[in-house]
Amino acid sequence: MNRRFHWQTTLPIILTTMLSVWLVGFLLAERAYTLGVSQSIFRAEDLTTRLAADFPSTALDDPLALENWFHNLNYLSNWASYHLLDAEGSTVLKSSQNVNLPAPSGNEPEIVGAMQGNVLTDLRTSTSDDFETLFIAAPIQTGNEIIAILQGAFKLEEPRLLRSNLRWLSLIAALLAGLFSLFVTEWLLARLFIPIRTITLSAQEIAQTDKSGETGVYRDDLAQLTHAFNAMSHTLHNQIEALQTERSKLATVLQQMTDGVMSVGADGQVQMINQATATLFGFNENHALGRGLAEVVRDHRLVELWETCQKSGLEQSTYLEFRFPVRVLHCIAIPMQSIQPGQVLLLFQDLTRIRQLETVRRDFISNISHELRTPLASLKALAETLQDGALDDPPAARHFISRMETEVDALSQMVSELLELSRIESGKVPLQKNSVNPCELLAAAQERMSLQAERQHLEVTLNCADDLPPILADAPRIIQVIVNLLHNAIKFTPPGGKINLTAVRKDDFCVFSVSDTGVGIPAEELPRIFERFYKADRARSGGGTGLGLAISRHMVEAHEGQIWVESEEAKGSTFYFSIPIASSIDESG
Repeated sequence: MNRRFHWQTTLPIILTTMLSVWLVGFLLAERAYTLGVSQSIFRAEDLTTRLAADFPSTALDDPLALENWFHNLNYLSNWASYHLLDAEGSTVLKSSQNVNLPAPSGNEPEIVGAMQGNVLTDLRTSTSDDFETLFIAAPIQTGNEIIAILQGAFKLEEPRLLRSNLRWLSLIAALLAGLFSLFVTEWLLARLFIPIRTITLSAQEIAQTDKSGETGVYRDDLAQLTHAFNAMSHTLHNQIEALQTERSKLATVLQQMTDGVMSVGADGQVQMINQATATLFGFNENHALGRGLAEVVRDHRLVELWETCQKSGLEQSTYLEFRFPVRVLHCIAIPMQSIQPGQVLLLFQDLTRIRQLETVRRDFISNISHELRTPLASLKALAETLQDGALDDPPAARHFISRMETEVDALSQMVSELLELSRIESGKVPLQKNSVNPCELLAAAQERMSLQAERQHLEVTLNCADDLPPILADAPRIIQVIVNLLHNAIKFTPPGGKINLTAVRKDDFCVFSVSDTGVGIPAEELPRIFERFYKADRARSGGGTGLGLAISRHMVEAHEGQIWVESEEAKGSTFYFSIPIASSIDESG
């Protein structure tokens, strides 16, 4: 049953019933209040008249008689407050009851009437508590002479309370009547519209659960409607299942894609996005849906690409480079006019790794070409010299052949180090880790390079504490690292210089250092010192391959350590590398 029709039917009935009951109750409350006020006036007149009649004629001259009469007045009038006024209207006494009112001025209507010998009442509302108060005044006479006036004040609490209670009761009765009329109306409508309501609920259930269902209505007069509804339900269910299957396939493909995909509507709002796009731009996938493209990607170039594609209706493509973090994206904007006018599909291909590999390959080719050019040029020159007649001069021929052998050894060393570096980077070099004393590694490297140090007139010292804990390392590989660093220190330290080998413990690592007093390294070249083929001073690098430090870095990192350098030009350099101590590795394992 249509909800609008439902309320159009039930609401007027309920409101009419409630209004009728409330109006009857309201009128009864007002009538009860009027009767209560009338009854209160009657009681007040009767009480005040009797009290005035019982006033002793000698009371004004006899304080004791006046006190006794007023005491009796307080006892009889426990629901009112009285003022005793003399014939001129001045207050003589006041009772101590609940009605706390200011003393009369003598100009009140009831007092003026009482001075004329009449008993009058006046109904006034108190400004202090908003209560209606009944004022009554009666003359006290001796013969025909008025000797005093008795004014009483009665708060009409009971009539007002009765009216208030009846109003509340009428409101409650109206609510109960409305509730009762609601139940009755619902019952009648249910009897009238059960078939329609059943079909409606069945349709709602199908819409909410996406499942097939049949209505439970089997009445002859609704047979065609029931049959049509059931047929529609089965057809709709089959279509929904097919759409959900296709949607699941599409969602799976989008989420598994390494390329980013984003759909942007004609209004610039993001309608669909996959996880790869969220990862590329560093935002939450659900947070981006329904937001503007500029707010999500925060790059004007992508916004311009989308605008150009939307306006031209043609596919657009561009390459974007970002610095923080460094990445290269190939962005493609495809118009989706056939699906929805103005909608654009944005594709993002992350080419950062490919660009980095291209850069590494280009640098490698450039570096190795440069390194091979010198020995190959020397070999060619020596061979041409021999061909031009040096073979006929045995001493010169032997000298040239010796030079050729040196160049071939340099090429062999370069190839060997390249193969070694390649094996290390690919993880094909197995490490035979054992518990080793750091001081023994330093001593072994010092002994191996001692002759070269003596030829260069250099002093090599070793500082290593005896209680230094052992490290877990492949001893020959770590010795090779120390030898590489010591070899560079000897090469770039002038005669008479000093080289210091040390090993100290720092937290869970043993830190080795090779310090020299050599030429040092320029500050701008320190970040690249561990790159392949890089030489800080090519003019004084001699025949080195520029691979020693790169091999050392990979070897230290394979031991889960770090390598770094501190240097100041013309003041020497200090190379550090850290290796975990054996106890820390055992505890973590």
